[in-house]
Amino acid sequence: VGQDGRVPEPDAELLRHLHFMNRLLLVSKEPTAPDMQRLLKQAVPHAEVVLAETASGALERAHLLVCDRHNQAAYLILPGTSTVADFAADFNADCEEVGCGAGHRGMVQSARWLQAEFGPVLENLSNQGYAVTVVGHSLGAGVGAIFSLLMRDQIPTLRCYGFGTPACIDERLIPALRDIMCTVVNRDDMVPRLSVHTVQHLVHTVLCPGQVAKTRSWMNEDMQAIKDVERVVELRRRQAGQASGPSSSPSHADLDEEKVAILVEAGIDRAVAVRVLREENGDVSLAMLKATEEQAATDRSNNDGNLNANTNDCSASAAASTAAPSDAPGQGPASSPSSGGANSQSAFVNDAFRRFTTATSGYFDSAGGLAQSAMGFLNKPGDGASRPPRARPTRMFLPGQIVHLYRRNGIARAAWAAPEHGVFDHITICKDMLNDHNLSAYSEALHQAQIRESPVNAWEPFDSRKVCACCEAEFNWAFVLQSEPQRLLARHHCFCCGRAVCDGCSRKRLAHPDLGHISPVRTCDACFFNRTSHPEHIHHASGSGSVSM
Repeated sequence: VGQDGRVPEPDAELLRHLHFMNRLLLVSKEPTAPDMQRLLKQAVPHAEVVLAETASGALERAHLLVCDRHNQAAYLILPGTSTVADFAADFNADCEEVGCGAGHRGMVQSARWLQAEFGPVLENLSNQGYAVTVVGHSLGAGVGAIFSLLMRDQIPTLRCYGFGTPACIDERLIPALRDIMCTVVNRDDMVPRLSVHTVQHLVHTVLCPGQVAKTRSWMNEDMQAIKDVERVVELRRRQAGQASGPSSSPSHADLDEEKVAILVEAGIDRAVAVRVLREENGDVSLAMLKATEEQAATDRSNNDGNLNANTNDCSASAAASTAAPSDAPGQGPASSPSSGGANSQSAFVNDAFRRFTTATSGYFDSAGGLAQSAMGFLNKPGDGASRPPRARPTRMFLPGQIVHLYRRNGIARAAWAAPEHGVFDHITICKDMLNDHNLSAYSEALHQAQIRESPVNAWEPFDSRKVCACCEAEFNWAFVLQSEPQRLLARHHCFCCGRAVCDGCSRKRLAHPDLGHISPVRTCDACFFNRTSHPEHIHHASGSGSVSM
């Protein structure tokens, strides 16, 4: 942030150039060389494909060499993971010395192979006056960064552009790549944040006792909601069966006993069933609701007590649980709620965490023993053989100057960011963490970032509105699950007006080209009908958009 409080932004010329580079990467996604040449003719009219290795090869990584004789430019294009060799490079996550620092071993080895294969060719093109540029996406961007580092002495004018570049260099190599590479990170893209360091941090955060207690509480609450629905369904089924059965005239005592039996079979204690029936004057429906509310209140009270006991100091508890596994989740008070149903639910949650860490233990051995450190939170004393402590993994950073594409009021904005910035040192768990890595997502975000003054409405904070702006009902009115995460997931913003709306009132999708949304986005019912029926009522009615219902 500058002295004036504003975030430094890349200029419009650089954003246009990045958008052009992204188009070259889209060409490399075609399955065959003729298809690449056909699409390249539209992206760069004077360019031609000189050499292409598609993803059909199993042992060589995909690459594409394009030359534009008219503009004296050569592009080495490296797409993301697509072959067996690429997967092998991805998972070879140890460090290897390169230059004056160290890098991701799999990418360093791929870059050295690339140097042997293409170094002389690119050097010859540079000597002929061609401006040589390396363009990569995902794994290709990481390989391209290290390849550019290896080739900078032979080709001083070499430039590299990476989209969704993984963290692949240590702190010592940051200055060496700052002047020869530009990395673009789109919003919550997981790949630039994925490293041994961040995965370990994620595992410790998710499996710390405080977070486990919260997750257990939320799962118990959601399971209780499902049980309530099952009870109501069973109650209606029994009542329907009684209405269609023989028209006998049971005694008052038999009728009361039958009502008690209905509540008991629905999971309510007999003494509680008798009491609530008396309090509700024999109304089975009201008695069922009252008993369910009492049980839910008891469960919440137990869970809140357990939650407070486990969340005093999450990080300190995590360290203590590693040193003394007897305090691990599932063995303390939090796993022993008073009711039998809640106890079985807690056992299910504990078992799920244990099975997850057991199943993943083999996958992360080569990446620093991530699953083993996670199992320290759940294993009992004596579970398995003791393991020697592993060395702390080297922290990796993004290479080059970084352009971070973030969202403000639904529109992508661009800002310069440092490799050490906190936004890149942890994995953000969200629904778009994978979609943001797609080249199409980068293309649309760069398109929006070039709109300097977009006439979008400011998004209102979720906390400022307790009910939906359209139907004026609670946001989660249509959901069975009522836990806190479910309530948060039920709130959305309309990309047109910026108001907070529920899921039911925002299922329409419209494109708003004049606002920068060239693809259909979430639009509330009010804006949908205003746009399609009375376009003159809204300020952005001039744009045409496709409709998805």
